[in-house]
Formats: sequence, structure tokens, C-alpha cells
Amino acid sequence: MKKQVYVLISCGLLGAAALTSCQKDVLFSEAGKSGLAEGGKVYTATAEISRYVKPGQPDSRANVEEDGKTFYWEKDDKITLWDGKKSYDFTTKNYNPSEGHANFVEFSGEADWKEGTEVSAVYPSRDKATADNIFVFGLTETADQPTDGEPHLAKTMHMKAKGTVKGNSISEMKFDHLTALFHFSLGNLKAQTLKINKLEVKASAPVFPVKLTVNGDKNAYAEKKAVLTLNMNNVELSPAGQVTGYMNFFPTQDMKADTKLTFCAFDDQNKEIAKLEGTVADLYGDKLSNANYEAGKRYGVTLLIGGSSEGGITVEDAEGLKTAMNYFAGDEKATIKLAKDIDMAGNAWTPVAELKATFDGAGHSIKNLKITADKAGFVLLNSGLIKNLTLENVTCTGNGIGLLAFENQGTLVSCNVKGATLTNKDAGNDERVGIVVGKNFGNAVIEDCQVQGQVTATIDQKHTVGGIVGENNGGNVKGCFVGSKVTLQNALGDMGGIVGYQNTGVIDGCHAACTLTKKSGGGISVGGLIGSFWGGGNLIASYFSGIVNVTDGGSTTGNLVGQGGGEAKAIIGCYTVNGNIPSGASNNSGVICGVGGSLTVQECYYVGTAAEKWVGTNNGIEGQAEPVADVAALKQKVESLNAVLSESAYRFAVGTSGDEPLVLVKKK
Repeated sequence: MKKQVYVLISCGLLGAAALTSCQKDVLFSEAGKSGLAEGGKVYTATAEISRYVKPGQPDSRANVEEDGKTFYWEKDDKITLWDGKKSYDFTTKNYNPSEGHANFVEFSGEADWKEGTEVSAVYPSRDKATADNIFVFGLTETADQPTDGEPHLAKTMHMKAKGTVKGNSISEMKFDHLTALFHFSLGNLKAQTLKINKLEVKASAPVFPVKLTVNGDKNAYAEKKAVLTLNMNNVELSPAGQVTGYMNFFPTQDMKADTKLTFCAFDDQNKEIAKLEGTVADLYGDKLSNANYEAGKRYGVTLLIGGSSEGGITVEDAEGLKTAMNYFAGDEKATIKLAKDIDMAGNAWTPVAELKATFDGAGHSIKNLKITADKAGFVLLNSGLIKNLTLENVTCTGNGIGLLAFENQGTLVSCNVKGATLTNKDAGNDERVGIVVGKNFGNAVIEDCQVQGQVTATIDQKHTVGGIVGENNGGNVKGCFVGSKVTLQNALGDMGGIVGYQNTGVIDGCHAACTLTKKSGGGISVGGLIGSFWGGGNLIASYFSGIVNVTDGGSTTGNLVGQGGGEAKAIIGCYTVNGNIPSGASNNSGVICGVGGSLTVQECYYVGTAAEKWVGTNNGIEGQAEPVADVAALKQKVESLNAVLSESAYRFAVGTSGDEPLVLVKKK
């Protein structure tokens, strides 16, 4: 029996919300528009939303949400001004938000004040304000979300200010925030429409006061509660849909870093459908100032409802995939899992900025993925784990490309590409294109990944191209395979069947059977396994059984490595069944390696004769590759090959194919 799993994640500070989002909102005096009305003069003031400045960052307005909704003043909004004896309501004048949110909004109202009168102001406005209640602010334990789902200012912020009457204006009136805001974002991964009855936040102690009395600069909180509820009025949440909710609260020193909070969502049957428990520090970490919430700031709570199996979020269709990645990709604790093959036909894919989560394809495929971007891939940066996933029939246009991840700083295991077309987007120099990963950095791992089926990469610019990885810089590429129906074509950049450019790191137990074609253009380095082997590292226990074609001279080519140089490196226990120098190659080409420097070659073989140069130009190679007469003779080398593979995770075994007389087996 499957266990229902609910996940609530991504609690983070979204920023200070202006008039819900700024720390100060300033009412600047204008030249007052004179005019007498019965009972007093007409006074004017202008409300400006000031800027919220993050330390070390430029000024940025934080009053606009991610979806474009705002927390600006609203039409016919009111503030209440108090002169110590009597209250007056001021209303926005000549302001229509539908015509555009103004940075300055004029308020006007009638009063009978003397020059220099000091006044206080509160927002929202007060009915029947008196000396006893003007500075008493109240919230309710249970609030109602507006039916239109909008973040109305009067529902989300309480503020106070002081000013002085000058002529027909109130000068230097600065609003201070008294409340903070929980901003809920709910998404639905389920196949059916849900009705959301309410949201609830529960604290481990009564830390939510519902009454605040302001006396000068001092705030006194009372009637503290442990639970706040937001009625969502059974709002419908469609599959892959999203709704928002806004719950304001008085932030106090009682809520500390170790205060435990529980966020819950309930459906129309009052059944709990999502839950998260954690301390304030767990949920918001360094997003808090002095480990406390702050008035005037908006705290995000992202809640995704879905998951029908243990261990993570289950995805069943294209919209669910988009929603899951939007919500959970950045959560390193989350697991996104495919329940079936996903067909993305008709759904253009926008690369996910970063995957910190675990993405488990569970043996399923994402089909008909179409990506067009400058940097293109399923994700742009993988710092998490992608496993057991196949991308099938992919069309990708970009300058930097990695179909699974443009950059990998995490782990890819058992990920495949089956059928793909890759082309460069436009003119651009020195980018990386890999069928699986564009750039593999640090201690990143690519293991047991395959590229098969009709796959074509046609690159016309100076981009480095690899059958698995464009550039490997310190990472490990292990047990990977590029099939015989894969064609790599490049004009101006280095190209390799496994790695285009190897800086540092290890390539272990890999096999390429693809065709690499150097198109017309400048001289480049083309290798059956590595195009340019320039930094340190090892190529170990690997072989090439494909074809290297060079249609014009000037390129450095080899059936294992195009060019080697720079730091010390080694080719250990490798072979190729191709005994000829790649066709159309220059003098800087050889059966095994085109140009070699700072290179050690140990126990490497090719099927051919000594008449064929195993290296085109020797610039400092220790050891050499040896020819064998035929595949039968190569099979006799299995023990001597395995004898040098103590640092490899693989060993060779005798195969049955002439193209693969020796095959790789993972060591137990």
C-alpha cells in the first residue's frame, strides 16, 4: 500500500514588501492646494514608496511580486490622522492603479488645524477613532483570504506615522511597519482539482500576539496565540495550478530561532494535505535579522501538494514536470520522481537555473523535449543528483549545450540520450557543447551514461564538442558509452567522442563508437575519445571503435586523443580497433594520438602495423602504443591490459564482436 507523502518546502525571505515591502514609506509634503470646505481646510500629502536597500546591493524596489502583482496603494485607500483630540480620514485623490501604479500618490482630506499642529497617522484607516483606540492595532486569529486572491494592502499591512502641519500640507510623514507577512504559494501536482479550505501556522508556544498598543516609541503586545488560520474559502487549485495566500502577523522577540513552526494546508473535507515542521532557523536560516522576523518584510512559504509514493514528488505529465521543477529544483532535500514517460511535444522547455534536488527518472523517459536558449539543457546547473533518466528525441539549439545539464557540479548516474539534434544558436566563440553535459567541474561525476540512436551535433562556431562532455575540468567520467549512430560535426573547435576538452579529472571505462567529422574551417584537435587532452588527469580502461574523418588538412587527430600537452597526464590500458591514421589528417596526426606532450602511455594497443605512426608528433611522451596484427591478437592482451588497471573501476573481458574484441566490465 502506497503511503501518502506531502511536502512543504522553500520557506525563504522574499524581500521587504513595499507598503508591505519597504521598511519606510514616506509622505512628502507638497505645495498644498488651498480651498476651504465647511468645517475646515483641505489638506494634501503625497505618499511615496521608498526603496529597500539590501546590504552590499544596489537599491531595489521590493514591492513587486514575482508574478507582477504589487502591494501599492489602492484606489480610494484611506489613512486616519489624529491630532490628539479628533480623527480625520484622508483618501487617495485622482489615483487609478489600473492606469499604472504611481510612485507618488496624493491623499487629501478636510481638517481644522493650526500651523505647526503635530499629527499621527495610522493605516488602515479607523472607524470612530478615539484617544483610547487610535494607537491600538488588532489582528484576528482567523483571517479570510480575499476571493480575488489579490494581496490587498489593507489586508496585509498595519503602519503608523507622525507629521507636522505646514500650510495646507502634512510634512515629513514617515510610515513605520508594524506587521510582517507570510506569503503562501500553493501548487498542485495531483491529477485532480483540489479545494483549499484553510492554511494554518502553529507555533510551539504562544508567540503570535493579536493586539498591539503603541505608546510613543514603545510597542506593547498582548493576547498571544499559538495558532493563526487563513480561510481560503475552498478556492479551487487545478492540476499544475497555483494559488496564493497572505497572512499578516506581529513579529516579536518571543519568536526565536529555535521556535518550532508547523505549516499546514487543509482541503474542503478539512483533511490535512500538506505539512512541514521545523524551527524558525531551519525554515529561514540566515534570512532573519538577529534570528527574528522583522516588520515590513514578506516571508515566503512555498507549498506543493502532490506525491503518491514514498520518497518524493511523483510527476505524471508535462505540466506536473514544469511545476515540480519550478517548486522543488532548488531544494536539496527534495526528490522529484517520474511515474511514467513524459511527452513534452508542444511544450517548449525553459532550462531550470539550478537543480539541487534529486531527480529520479525511475527508468522513464522525457520525450520530445525542445530547447532553444543561449545556454541550453534540461537544467543549466546540476549541483544535485540526476539518475535513471532518458531524454528521447531532443531538439536543442544553443551556444553552450548539455542536454541533461549545461554545467554539472553534482552527479549524473544512468542517464541516457536516445535520439537528438543539436545545433549552435548563432555566432559565438569558445563555448562548450556536450550531448550529456556541457561542462563538468570540480568533483562532479558522470557515471554509466549513454548516448544512442540517431544523434547529430552540428556546430559551425568555435565551440568544443564532446559525445558525453564538452569540457571536463576536474570531474570524473566513468562507464559512459557513445553509440555508432551518433555523429559529431564541428568546424572550428576541438572535438572528442567522449570529451571535447579534458583539463583535469579522470575518464575511466568509457567507449565511443561514434563518427566524428571535422568540417571545413581552421585546424582543430579531434580524438576518438578526447579532442584536446591539455591538463592533467588520466584516460584509463577505455576504447574507440568509431570513425574519425577530417575533410581538410591542418587538424591534429588521433583515434584516442587529438592533442595532448600542458600538465602531466596518462593514457593507461586503452585500445582502438582502427589501425589507420584518420583520413584527411595532417602530419600532426597518428593512430593513437596526434600530438603528444607531457604524456605517459602505458599498455595501449591498436589493430594495425608499425608502419602507421601511432603518434603524429612526439613532444615528450613516455612509453608508446603497440600494434597488434588483428582482433584475435588483441584478445590475447586482455590479461596484460587488466594488469595495469588497478586504479580503474573496470576491467576488460573478451568480446564476440570484431569492433569490440574486448569489452568493459565493472569490477565488483
